[in-house]
Amino acid sequence: LSTGKPVQGFVMGVQNQSTESTRWIIVNAVPEFNGSSKKPYRVYATFDDITELMESQHNLQVMSDRLDVAVRIAGIAWWDWHIPENEVRVSEFKAHVIGYESKEVGRELDFWTSRIHPEDFDRVMGAMEQYLKGEADEYRVEYRLKTKDGDFVALADRGEIIERGEDGAPLRLFGTVEKRS
Repeated sequence: LSTGKPVQGFVMGVQNQSTESTRWIIVNAVPEFNGSSKKPYRVYATFDDITELMESQHNLQVMSDRLDVAVRIAGIAWWDWHIPENEVRVSEFKAHVIGYESKEVGRELDFWTSRIHPEDFDRVMGAMEQYLKGEADEYRVEYRLKTKDGDFVALADRGEIIERGEDGAPLRLFGTVEKRS
């Protein structure tokens, strides 16, 4: 009422004193004006209870944090390649393995393939191509990748197609990478 502007998607916690719990709601409000008045005379508001959604998001974050710790302790990192877009997302740990902060690594496949040691490049790309064409049962390869400071680190990759299009063509490849001595 005070601003005369609509409110969309405002999230707020409401404390229940008797149960000592919080219910989470989303508030949407639309002012209604009378004639040419610039001040609304009433507001229509909706309140949607999103407590279960908020709890689910919290639980998902806790599980994600635990998985990140488990993967780090195991000494592996993950990568996720969306093939049609040629976009690769990687765990923070994969970026660190080659000396980068996660915000410094590109999402383009070329960011990663351009760092493969020249002596390993054809073998790595051949293994990927064979797997994607269904000519190999698994994608598994060891290779060297150039670090930020110009050295090379030995890695072992494993990947699996986790999403296919209606025509059966691979859409996403998910994998892990482990640093070798």
